[in-house]
Amino acid sequence: MARSLVLSFVGKQAVALAALAGALVTAPALWAGPPAPFSMHTEIVFPPEGLAYGEFWVEEPSWICPTGTFQSRKEMYPPAAGYAFTALAVTEYTCADESGTFLIQFHPQWNPGTQGGEYWVTGPWSLLPGGTGKYAKLRGSGKMGFVGDDSGEDVGQEYFAGLVQMNK
Repeated sequence: MARSLVLSFVGKQAVALAALAGALVTAPALWAGPPAPFSMHTEIVFPPEGLAYGEFWVEEPSWICPTGTFQSRKEMYPPAAGYAFTALAVTEYTCADESGTFLIQFHPQWNPGTQGGEYWVTGPWSLLPGGTGKYAKLRGSGKMGFVGDDSGEDVGQEYFAGLVQMNK
């Protein structure tokens, strides 16, 4: 009897492991293709009142619309800590070719002790659910950078780099 209980338990564990292995093998089938490099630039305007807006162009992948406009939907700027600051923004990007929209949440940060390179502000970004049309199932993440215009106006450029992928 003890032997049959052990075999029954081992058999159930084997079935569970086989089911898990099957799920892991088929999980990539939920994606339409392998991750693709993503590269996007923006020209951004920070109005004195209201949310940021501007234009964007995508360098890659070629299956994302090449140009469009964007409008921030949400911006949060907690009080700065010393000379450092952080922000959180959610922005909607609308394709000029009317193929759809996509949403990016990003978290720009600045700290004089750790910043360097060509960007004033850097941070992570990720695509959010809620896109429309061709981009309703677009997912991805990466790093962004911002540099202001030296003209003294409230304008600048952003760069987003990372990986994107389409869900089925």
